Amino acid sequence: MNRISVIGKMDSATKQDQPPRNDVKVNLLWNEMLEPLLLVLKIVGVYHETAFKGALRTQDQTEGSGWFPDADPEPPRSTWSRSWRNGLSRVYHAFVCIYLWLNAIRMTYVISLSVRYDQITLQVYFYVVSICNTIMFAVCYREKGMPLFHRHWNSSVTFLNTRRTQCSFDRTLNTKAENLHGNPKQYTKSAVFVTITCICMTLFNVATMIFLTFGFGGLNPLSSSGVCGPWLTELFCGINLIFAVYATTAYIFPGALYSLICHNISLQFNNLSEEFDQALNSPHPIDKMTLNCFRRRHAVICHTVEVADDVFSPLIGVIYSTNIPLIIFLLYQLFYIADGDLIFTGLTLFWLFSCSTTVLLLSFFTVRVHDKVKRIHRSRGQ
Repeated sequence: MNRISVIGKMDSATKQDQPPRNDVKVNLLWNEMLEPLLLVLKIVGVYHETAFKGALRTQDQTEGSGWFPDADPEPPRSTWSRSWRNGLSRVYHAFVCIYLWLNAIRMTYVISLSVRYDQITLQVYFYVVSICNTIMFAVCYREKGMPLFHRHWNSSVTFLNTRRTQCSFDRTLNTKAENLHGNPKQYTKSAVFVTITCICMTLFNVATMIFLTFGFGGLNPLSSSGVCGPWLTELFCGINLIFAVYATTAYIFPGALYSLICHNISLQFNNLSEEFDQALNSPHPIDKMTLNCFRRRHAVICHTVEVADDVFSPLIGVIYSTNIPLIIFLLYQLFYIADGDLIFTGLTLFWLFSCSTTVLLLSFFTVRVHDKVKRIHRSRGQ
């Protein structure tokens, strides 16, 4: 059983006896962990940047976290060029939101002309993507939304990386430059993987819609009504297939952004837990200052979880509240309406797979964060 020996004001003279540790990775800043994904999000009109002009408030968490410093001081005022780009990106994001809503309304008119179960599913999908992208616009536009979380993330990561040098038993890796600028690009593999995966899924979905619209023999009036009805012309259908790109990205990318943030929060807990486990397994006692330092770092990461919950809970609530009923409806279609129709069955299975995957992935990464929060408590209780 591990033992923690807390000794009043004992200085950590024994820390220099520990061998160097190269296994614990540094925590990543906002752009370092999300740069590839954010670039694509801006291109497809799902994300825009807004400067956070306020100051981060101090935090006096339970478990003795002490003061949470604004380690990321207020940045200098943006240049005219950057402000202009941010404003243009905001207008573009708003235009995409309006475009999605207009297509959802168009689909409502189409489905009122001829009620078909596959079009009901498509109608729900159109409204889901419109709501998701509108929420993303509100989250990015509000200063206390994504801009606050962006600023908080950089501030907390700077604090964690600085505190790591003060809490660590390994004093050979204390150089701040090594911790903050060691080579962050090697840690963006997860962001690149998520971005490429989402792009591939988007292209596959767009290719499917193109096939259902045109097939191999020209425009198919029956299957193309969901994309370009009621104006069933090849020109309008071809132009409106651009909508498939915006709709798919609005459905896939917000969940991917949330999952990647949860993944990086889990890594923060992992880094802290690894260092804490090594401290517990050390033959030397842990002094009071080091134990309190670990407790403060844990409280800061927990506060990041709280801020993320405030920012992303509306989006995640919409995804759950729309996808779970849609899954139930799709199961009903599959067992009671398909009646051996291979095309209808295939489309239903595709929708079912997409909705189920979205819900399962979001649940997986959320539960993973919750598990990491409790892990260090279990370690401390050993």
